[in-house]
Amino acid sequence: ADHWAQDLLGNKTEALLATLAREDGEALQLASLVVTPTTFGPQHRNDLLHIIQSRPRLMEEDDAFRRTMLSATLSPELPDRGNFTRALYDEAEPGGKVRRAMLCQLVADDPTPTDVTLFYDLLSKDPLILDQPDRDLITAFRTQPELLTGQLNRWLAWLEEDREPVAFWELINYYWPLYPGAVTTLREELPRLKNYGLSRLEAGPEQVERSEVILNFFRLTEVDGNELIQPLKRLFGQTADRELAFTAARMLLDGGHALPRSSLKRWLSVDEHYLPTIRLLQRYDQLSLVPKRLYSEERIARAQLEAYFAAEDVAYEELTFYGTQIIRYEGKEHRFFLYRYDSQGRVNHLAVVGGFPAEEGEQILLDDTPINHSMMPVSRRRIEEEAENLVDDLMRW
Repeated sequence: ADHWAQDLLGNKTEALLATLAREDGEALQLASLVVTPTTFGPQHRNDLLHIIQSRPRLMEEDDAFRRTMLSATLSPELPDRGNFTRALYDEAEPGGKVRRAMLCQLVADDPTPTDVTLFYDLLSKDPLILDQPDRDLITAFRTQPELLTGQLNRWLAWLEEDREPVAFWELINYYWPLYPGAVTTLREELPRLKNYGLSRLEAGPEQVERSEVILNFFRLTEVDGNELIQPLKRLFGQTADRELAFTAARMLLDGGHALPRSSLKRWLSVDEHYLPTIRLLQRYDQLSLVPKRLYSEERIARAQLEAYFAAEDVAYEELTFYGTQIIRYEGKEHRFFLYRYDSQGRVNHLAVVGGFPAEEGEQILLDDTPINHSMMPVSRRRIEEEAENLVDDLMRW
């Protein structure tokens, strides 16, 4: 690409610089193709910096333009990188994308001690970035472990000020098993981290992302399970986020603790959560916790069918349970649940759910449920006949 760009440009670098000074789509597309440290040498950097400085909103809002211009002006191959970086950083928006991209670029590939020093110097000037590090910055910490040491102590000090970002917990979870230097520091602080994490869970489940990574931290560090029982039960009962609630539930069940029945009823009473909750309990052999009035094989079958329709992008309405049907196949009786539904303005489509031997009960229904449905409407008098055809297709498959 560099050779192609040089051939294309020839002696027209100045003309290209003038083109880049515009904000139209053509200029941005051209920039993404030809602006590289090879095509633009040190003699052009001031011109590029002028373009950057005259287009602050464009640098913040257009990812391709920002990435291209920073790559061309702040490349490690170019001289006096530090001064150019400082000058551009000072003019960029505090906490903005340009500053974040510059920090990530500084430590992207084998940073020198000078790069790391500059990284921390610039980072310390922008508390917004420290408070809310984005994914790219987290990646920078992960790929350059030596960056963590100074930052970790800073974040640990912030715990008492109630300022910790989600990224702090993510970094702890990442480095705990992988980076000995971080583990040494963290083990010394484990009692404080444990108490702080518990207090954050006790404060309520409104911050789902943070609660999730704190629970992962407790798993990694093997915090005493008895201290977590009440916070986990409250989290399972109060959060509206199913994944977070189920993480708390699994931790309780793994420790041999029962789920609170009132909270369990709450999850079972919502159709979209019913089948996942049943499956969670089945996995831990805890189906006996389900109140009889809330347990229904037909409801399980319906949930299986609705999930299947969603996965297969089948449009349906008026899904109605038609009844069960026992069909004999290869010497055994198999039980199926029959449903009718309307689709795309046509009524009386048929779907069957089941396929397990009639005497084996819900275990098979939950584990492996064959499903088939007719693409054409079926008259009521032909429903049983069509059901047998669908069953035959399923069993042969």
